Amino acid sequence: MFKQIINTGGLMMVSILPMLTFQFFKSAFIAPIVMDLTLFRRFRTSKSRSECIPQAQNYIRRRRRTMAELDVGRYMCGRRGPFVGLVSVAVFILFSATVNAAPSLTVPLAPGFSNGEGIFVITTEASDAAVAAQSGVTLVPRLASLIAANATSNVYKVTNANQPNIFTAIPSPLGPDNSNADYTPFWRLNLVTWQTGRTRPTLRSEAEVIAAQAAGEVTVESTNIVINCPVVFTQSGGALPGALGIDPHPGGTISLPRIKGFASGDRVFAIITDASDKDTAASEGANFAPKMLKAMGSGAEEDLYVFSGKTNPAQDRVFEAHPTPVGPTNTEEDYTPAWNIVPVAFTNQSRHGFPLIRDEEDIYDLVEKGEMTAGPDAGIIVNCPILRSPPK
Repeated sequence: MFKQIINTGGLMMVSILPMLTFQFFKSAFIAPIVMDLTLFRRFRTSKSRSECIPQAQNYIRRRRRTMAELDVGRYMCGRRGPFVGLVSVAVFILFSATVNAAPSLTVPLAPGFSNGEGIFVITTEASDAAVAAQSGVTLVPRLASLIAANATSNVYKVTNANQPNIFTAIPSPLGPDNSNADYTPFWRLNLVTWQTGRTRPTLRSEAEVIAAQAAGEVTVESTNIVINCPVVFTQSGGALPGALGIDPHPGGTISLPRIKGFASGDRVFAIITDASDKDTAASEGANFAPKMLKAMGSGAEEDLYVFSGKTNPAQDRVFEAHPTPVGPTNTEEDYTPAWNIVPVAFTNQSRHGFPLIRDEEDIYDLVEKGEMTAGPDAGIIVNCPILRSPPK
């Protein structure tokens, strides 16, 4: 239903530092990324560089740019034994000129921890004005309704120590095959504060937070603030499958496919990171997050209209509302990133010409006339933040 055909035409290659002078890289744009990767002995020793490089290229294509499982020691191509533990690796992503044929939106990454593992998330909305302003994201007060619906998980923010946030559940693995039913991109904020005079080690898991609380070393305050923070990179699972590019380090970014749509008559652009339906997640390269389905009927969701059958050639999906403007000063109360999918179609598929639908009201005007059908709901919630809309 949501599937987009994206022909990146891209090619990714991996090299460690002694191989940086390959002539192959000269004619294209190269983006350096440095990260620590755990070696999993993915490849066996190759006898020559010419044998090793095609293996690397084919593997990365199959993994859709997921880098966390690359056995870089084997990419040394036959002259060295396996490395052990964590190594610093220079990863180079090589894109051909046709990458520009896949429009994307680029979002900054934020580091985090979950069960001791380093992860990266993106933040797009918050239910609290102060948090939205501090983070530079869109204010969506109605997200707080997700708490009562049990559609959130806990995130811990340490208030008086400089460390990443601690998330309680992450996709396992990242993407449509996730089997962790506790994962959701919607997080209830908990504030952790170290007691005066206490040593402040880095906390990397909820278990460590609870242990520190039990020992009287920290206090934990649960808030009614919800933030939208999809997990887009893990050390064990690599990048979100739909990612077009990622620079996974503090201060880095991720590029995700740009989704075109209309809302309130305006052109808008969005991304999709999570879906409560496995097939939808697979078609979008997103995380499967069945817990999001609890948002249905919570008051935190709105309708997203997806067309089937014949339509105007310029037709895109129609969102019920968009932020006005995108950012912490949003005043559009109907906007939310949690969307309930509603299928719509023209009743007469043989008609001559189809109008371009740009607004929810247009749909229901035509439904009333018998020219369109709307629903029933698909029973799917998607996390589809609108990142670009007119600044009215």
